[in-house]
Amino acid sequence: MRILILFTLALLAAAISAQEPAPAPPAEAIIKDGKLTDPVWNFTYEARGLERGLATPARGVLFEGRAAGGIQIGIRVMEAPKELEGAKWREMAKASFSKAKRKMQDVVESSEGTPTLTFTESKLDIFTEEHGYAFYPRGYQCFVVHAFVADKTETSGKRISECLNGLKAAKAAGPTMQAFMLSMESGLPIDDPRILIESGRRYSAEGAGRNLTLAMRVLKQARKTIKPDTLPAPVIWQLYETGGHAQLASDPRDLKGAIEWLTLAEQAAAKMPEEQRANASGLSAYNLACAYSLAGEIEKGYEALYRSLKDKLIVDAGHLTSDTDLNNLKKDTERWDKFWKERVAGR
Repeated sequence: MRILILFTLALLAAAISAQEPAPAPPAEAIIKDGKLTDPVWNFTYEARGLERGLATPARGVLFEGRAAGGIQIGIRVMEAPKELEGAKWREMAKASFSKAKRKMQDVVESSEGTPTLTFTESKLDIFTEEHGYAFYPRGYQCFVVHAFVADKTETSGKRISECLNGLKAAKAAGPTMQAFMLSMESGLPIDDPRILIESGRRYSAEGAGRNLTLAMRVLKQARKTIKPDTLPAPVIWQLYETGGHAQLASDPRDLKGAIEWLTLAEQAAAKMPEEQRANASGLSAYNLACAYSLAGEIEKGYEALYRSLKDKLIVDAGHLTSDTDLNNLKKDTERWDKFWKERVAGR
């Protein structure tokens, strides 16, 4: 079981504040003659009488407004661990509607060109709304256009269909959602290494939003562009530590890659301020011991484990006992017992 120290936003904020003035935030979407142009995500959207609404990046919403005829419009971006066709995104949406027990009637699906889904929905058994969704896949992402109207009329269905077919997205992959949100919050460019590192950390964290594929995508991008002498040592360490942790957690595990990243993390920890160095170095050494153990490299595994002990990393007895990543090291009972006694004596 790997151990991961979370990289706090306070550390990111400190790194950001050290650079003045802060770069301008991403360019805003522009509406002109009923056409929405978004230079960050590289898409255009047309709907007659389109009005500027509210953008809420924290919810993945790129645009909320309305078009002529009272049609409410929403455009959001969704992400997945792999590339999916639009029809698959539609199936996932239907499953989420079903889970939410939405009362869908007159359901119509179309796969001509862009996959769409339209239906009427009963609200409180008093009134109905008419909804339409269109799914535009792009790499790991999918732009979802949602058009709806509260009062269904003879012409509202046609207007909704027109709104669903108005988006044009470039094929090139845009920024990840995490990077977009952090960029908006901080004012740093989306491709800034600090943004990419924290994005990778968030994608790696366990929970509903975990996406290890996207974590490694942004971390590798950060590794290509980073200049170690321009950023604080803890930020450099977080890059390598998070990358190693993500590769150990992936399925299948990339043990060779994890060992490389965690080795770099341990080297980066040695350059950190004294008050932070031991804990970070010990953590990387422990996770490296897990990687070596899983790879069957027993000698190197014990060397890393003893380095974590020297750096006084506190790993409680229960964690050590239950950590299955260390099973190959534990098979050498004589050396494991010796390590255990030295660990207890050193506490």
